[in-house]
Amino acid sequence: GLEGQGVFLDVSFDRLSRADKIMKLRMVMGLDKGEQFDPDKSYELTTDNVKKILAIHMRFRCNIPVIIMGETGCGKTRLVEFMCDLQAGPSTKKDRPRNMIIMKLHGGVSAEDIVRKVAEAQKIATNNRRQHNIDTVLFLDEANTCEAIGLIKEIMCDGSVNGKSLSVGDGRLKIVAAVNPYRRHTETMIRRLEQAGLGYHIRAEQTEDKLGRIPMRQLVYRVQPLPPSMLPLVWDFGQLNSATERLYIDQIVRRHASYRNPAEITPVVTAVMAASQEFMRGRKDECSFVSLRDVDRTLTVMTWFLKMLRVLSPLMNEKLAQETQTKASEVSPVCRALILAIGVCYHARLEKRSKYRKHISKHFTGRLFNLPRGAETIKREIEICQGVFLDQLDTLLAPNIARNT
Repeated sequence: GLEGQGVFLDVSFDRLSRADKIMKLRMVMGLDKGEQFDPDKSYELTTDNVKKILAIHMRFRCNIPVIIMGETGCGKTRLVEFMCDLQAGPSTKKDRPRNMIIMKLHGGVSAEDIVRKVAEAQKIATNNRRQHNIDTVLFLDEANTCEAIGLIKEIMCDGSVNGKSLSVGDGRLKIVAAVNPYRRHTETMIRRLEQAGLGYHIRAEQTEDKLGRIPMRQLVYRVQPLPPSMLPLVWDFGQLNSATERLYIDQIVRRHASYRNPAEITPVVTAVMAASQEFMRGRKDECSFVSLRDVDRTLTVMTWFLKMLRVLSPLMNEKLAQETQTKASEVSPVCRALILAIGVCYHARLEKRSKYRKHISKHFTGRLFNLPRGAETIKREIEICQGVFLDQLDTLLAPNIARNT
């Protein structure tokens, strides 16, 4: 019976082509009669991601509230975006509807702000249902960072706003809430924060700003306690595993690729980014909080350095010659740009940096990424660049300002 419906249990989903994966996903979501298209070619369709999309879809159909808990940057928003884009149709479509509304919540968002956004989403959802016959999703991001958590509970669990029904059950508006996890800093990190001169004149055990018995300042994310009726509905989204993260990093690198010889450059940049993520997660302090946003930021900085090397490289080479008696740079422009980018986005965040340089230097391979002195080359390039920037500021700095490198 299942095979007659095109369901073959002996087929590995991960081995299917991307087009076949999307086709099967569309079949389950009832979209198989429309035009076949790929909403986002940079989004990695793993078995885990597809299972999550289908789980959200089934919860929508059963009118079960969708509350996702996961670390920042683990892909919650992008997964829901991909799901909505599948329903909205190709991006080239002239009358393509807007069927996902994102509201980023934080401590400054009031209950009135949420009520206005919900009313706006309801109007869009009603229009989308009448004109396009598709669902509309209101995505409440970082919902438990907001003081109006009681209103969010009413929206998610009771389907009402201030006692007035939302009419979400008729397929017009679907609501997803993403919440940050309740994670406490390590004891070492807590001691460092208490001793960091951040104005903690009240001892942790004396403060009234607590989540249960835990002082809020000892939490990784400053979050409000979820109402008891929301707790059974929370779905732990988990974290990206190393293999999946590397696939995403590769996609991000390819998207940023604006340099020559991408086939030679992309694997090395991907390997360096993956090694940097792995190293940072192994730290026992705030440096361990990394996500794909750090990768995207690093590649944006690398692109900027590549553009600026026309001005920056002659200054760096001149300073290098003065300090080391070396006439020319020992690294290629793209290698220099990568070193300086990770210097800004990863290296600068660490207190003890030599282990990081040794860890990533092993991944600088090939003709374009040769490091003549290994980890020492990375250190020298970063220090030379810092020196050049400070030299340019010398005329602007007052005599009592030190050169802090």
